[in-house]
Amino acid sequence: MKEELVYIGKKILEHKYSLSEKLAERLDATHTLSLEELKEKKILKWRVSIME
Repeated sequence: MKEELVYIGKKILEHKYSLSEKLAERLDATHTLSLEELKEKKILKWRVSIME
């Protein structure tokens, strides 16, 4: 089981930007703040840090 978790963790880090973009799409659909209020790069960087 530990090997599988390590593998999954490596894949998450490997694809962190694409995962963050997909997360962004889902969160933006329910987010109460408009994107005009926040800079897109800042949001993406924050979401990437979550993946790490």
